[in-house]
Amino acid sequence: MNARRVYLDTSVLVSALLGPDEPFFNESAAAITGAQTGAFEAVTSALVLAEIVGIGKHRAVVSPGDAKRKQERALEFARGIGARYVEISERHGRKAGELSIQFALKGPDALHLALAVETGCTHLYTCDGGLLKIADAIPGLTACAPEAPSQPPLY
Repeated sequence: MNARRVYLDTSVLVSALLGPDEPFFNESAAAITGAQTGAFEAVTSALVLAEIVGIGKHRAVVSPGDAKRKQERALEFARGIGARYVEISERHGRKAGELSIQFALKGPDALHLALAVETGCTHLYTCDGGLLKIADAIPGLTACAPEAPSQPPLY
């Protein structure tokens, strides 16, 4: 088993899903490829599924039918990223509340952080400024922009 466990928050999936015009697109796409190929153990939660379906670019200025099709494609994409989905418990909610206060985070961001901490992740990949600001504030966890996994030498 790979010792590097990485929590992928919603912003990484959204960046990869929406395409090259998104900030961190290349890094996010490379990180998802790394998860799919086993370069690291990827972890995320059902919160990602709810948030990815609700992104404004899927809801804004489109018909309900088009929005539904975009949402279905987004869910299919999220299910194929190669991550282990963890369950969210009351304990995680309480931890998120503590982290929200400690780091002045929005509730969903604090929940992603709590899940990363509670599942023993070494990294939390995010494109979210609120989470990026905590960087190394939690011992054993690095919150950072997604990174492409290192490639082994060709020979």
